[in-house]
Amino acid sequence: MTNIILSKNNGTALITALVLLVALTMVALSGVRSTSVQLLISGNDETTVEAYEFAQSVVDAVIENSTNFAMGTNVGFTSCLNNAADCNNDSIDFTEAMFAGINIQAKVKFLKSGPAPRKQNASSLAQTNGAYFDITGQYDETANNRGKADIVQGFVLTIPNGQ
Repeated sequence: MTNIILSKNNGTALITALVLLVALTMVALSGVRSTSVQLLISGNDETTVEAYEFAQSVVDAVIENSTNFAMGTNVGFTSCLNNAADCNNDSIDFTEAMFAGINIQAKVKFLKSGPAPRKQNASSLAQTNGAYFDITGQYDETANNRGKADIVQGFVLTIPNGQ
């Protein structure tokens, strides 16, 4: 019969390997969790940027149509889209197909009339007045988890003197 001599280190290698395996598993799981959080953050950033781009597109679409700027109205007169609150009328002409089915709002508020802003030696602008407006573009698709954004942009409509 052969006698097998057992060493006193029997099982130490196994325990060391298991401890290292558990440590590596924990590092891998924390890496996966970190990646998941980064993915959520980038998704939220993308949604925010998209919402602001839609709101800016609303403002741009309002500016494209000069009939959206009520002339000869009182200071503070506000035209809106979709019967918004605090509006004097619902007269914004807005037929952009890209916004079909999307919750948007647009407002044009008359601020003042006066001299158009001039650059030095701008002789053609010396013969114009300006009508100053605030244009608000709102996008709200929070119900569909697609974000919300409001943008207010100043706008000056130049008008030849005498008109």
